[in-house]
Amino acid sequence: MRKHWFIVGFGFIYAFFSANVPVAQELMWSDTISLMKLSDRLNPPAPMVRFRFIQEFEYALTFSNLVFMNWQQEKNANQFTLLQNLQYRSTLENERNFRLITQFIHNLGMQFIPDSINKIQLDDNTLENRFEFQVGKNLSFTLTSLLATRIFNGYNYGVDDQNQLVKTLNSSFFTPMIWTITMGIAWGWPLLGSINFGISSAKLTYIRDQKIFTTLGVSNFYGVPEDRRYVFDYGLTFRLLIDKIFLKRVHWTCDLLLFQNFHESVDINVKNLLNIRITKFLKTNIQTRLYYQEQLSKQIQLENVVSIGLSFTL
Repeated sequence: MRKHWFIVGFGFIYAFFSANVPVAQELMWSDTISLMKLSDRLNPPAPMVRFRFIQEFEYALTFSNLVFMNWQQEKNANQFTLLQNLQYRSTLENERNFRLITQFIHNLGMQFIPDSINKIQLDDNTLENRFEFQVGKNLSFTLTSLLATRIFNGYNYGVDDQNQLVKTLNSSFFTPMIWTITMGIAWGWPLLGSINFGISSAKLTYIRDQKIFTTLGVSNFYGVPEDRRYVFDYGLTFRLLIDKIFLKRVHWTCDLLLFQNFHESVDINVKNLLNIRITKFLKTNIQTRLYYQEQLSKQIQLENVVSIGLSFTL
């Protein structure tokens, strides 16, 4: 009899604890969830920073043709000019204050004159990397690297004592190569461009082809002495960038760069380009380049190219 009551009592105790274990587990799990929710409210998790990568590619091939008949001023007045323009731009940015811009621009102009000379009228190549960290609504800290050089040989054309055409090398690949590194602040114009003040700047001028000194008969080329390959200059920069589209067909870009060495006069480099899209694949270009460097010339050098041709954008 005692054995029977012992078995019944043990079964009752076992059933009681077995029935309450899930309840205890459920209460403990519910309390844990409540504590987690309270912790999230007191210390909310940081939002994820999202990055965006954008690429743009544009290629244009434009030309101009001048044909004269019975032209008395110049015997070889007829000419054909071909201009190639390639632009690649990529932007890596987040939703807050970070932006990294890479841009490569290639301009190549060829001039053909029948029964005379064929020359490279324009050979301009720039690679720019710009880091921007925004510290205000329109104010940002910037670090910019701008490298400029030509690809093909450039020549000066003239006539000798025997009335024969003579060409003289005046530049080539990495001759010169100008690399400007700038750290400063930038103020942005909404929908127009930006102004960059270089608080600390350095400019490297490199001459790859040492024969240029003998060919031109000079002892100094772009500020580089004949017995050296490069020079480093330190100073301040001012840069104005304008990128504006009018009426969805007119695209105006202007790049003004001033570099002031502490011991020399200011260097000026202006690139102004006006693109007018006539149709989807037809547009005209008006390009102006102004350049001044005292070590090269005491006068301002100006180059203008007007052309029309095919263009497409990816």
